[in-house]
Amino acid sequence: MSVGVVRILCTALVVVGSLFAAEGRANDRADCSDAKNDPEARILGCTRILNTQGLDTAERAKAHNNRGVAFGQSGEFRAAIQDFDRAIALKPDDPSLLNNRCFFLAAMGDTRRALVDCDRALQLKKPEPLTLDSRGYAYLQAGNIDHAIRDYTAALVIDPLYASSLWGRGIAWERKGNTARAAQDFMKAREANPEIERQMTVFGLHSASLGRSAGAAQ
Repeated sequence: MSVGVVRILCTALVVVGSLFAAEGRANDRADCSDAKNDPEARILGCTRILNTQGLDTAERAKAHNNRGVAFGQSGEFRAAIQDFDRAIALKPDDPSLLNNRCFFLAAMGDTRRALVDCDRALQLKKPEPLTLDSRGYAYLQAGNIDHAIRDYTAALVIDPLYASSLWGRGIAWERKGNTARAAQDFMKAREANPEIERQMTVFGLHSASLGRSAGAAQ
């Protein structure tokens, strides 16, 4: 085989290898960015992106944020906070990052730090259901039921079908002893998102009254 042919083959192999690598990076970005993806697949995709050389600040912050959300959805709250800390170190005034850290700090029970993050996020950006919902959750975790109801209600004024705020407010009403209003919110939350009860149980928002009702029905 001539030297020229060997060079052509080597060049072709390099090109093919580059194409496969580019396709792999595209798949990793898709896995990391897809909020509907299985959390484990999302974590793997984001981790591979974070191991890529030459990643710019915005991409690195996004990958840390997305991996943090996936860790949080899996109940791995400490790992989630570590990723949000790294993302916020890169983009300290990003309200979405602050909101996410607020929510998962609240899930860990660190409500003081959670409320600082949510308050800051609400200062940086016009109030929206996502951030009001997170702060409502932080207040709920802190035992400040009235403030939780206030924030959940504010979120629902903007989006009446925001399922997590309906569910969270239902839990708040339940803890105040108002099971009738709780039941109304739980019903609306399930209509908006049939998976809401399972999703919120991960974050400690399990309804005691619904459990008793199910037991009585049996």
